[in-house]
Amino acid sequence: MKNYLDGGEAILEAFRKLKIDYIMSSPGSEWSPIWEALARQKLDNKAGPAFVESWHETLAVNMATGYTLMTGRPQAVLLHAGVGVLQGSMGIHGAMQNEVPMVVMSGESQTLGEDPALDIEAQWYGGLTVGGIERFVDLPPVVDRHQRVAQFVVGGVQ
Repeated sequence: MKNYLDGGEAILEAFRKLKIDYIMSSPGSEWSPIWEALARQKLDNKAGPAFVESWHETLAVNMATGYTLMTGRPQAVLLHAGVGVLQGSMGIHGAMQNEVPMVVMSGESQTLGEDPALDIEAQWYGGLTVGGIERFVDLPPVVDRHQRVAQFVVGGVQ
């Protein structure tokens, strides 16, 4: 068995450590590494989040908000690069106003296709980095830290 460590596996491992039950998404093409990691998770009978597909980004964000409100456990939302975040922004704003923590990720689209030496798949994997992270092994702690910050309640604000 090949030892996989790519952006998809790194993100899925971060979600496992956060005990995320569901990944909610209106799928975009930049998330192929996640789909592959989810397929490997299923083939290996490994515990981890389940995928819930929605027809629209706002719906994906709103489902994560509702699930979090009902269970107290934040969920993950993967949005398509650019327009996906725009479409999900009202749901994200509503979750923020109601102090509902969740992990929202979007692909990077500004540099896709700039390097003619890279095929698109390699650029997808490169797009699954966060804030200049050079190695995928750095990703799980970063996602974990951002989730803890999202759950932090500011004193005096309810």
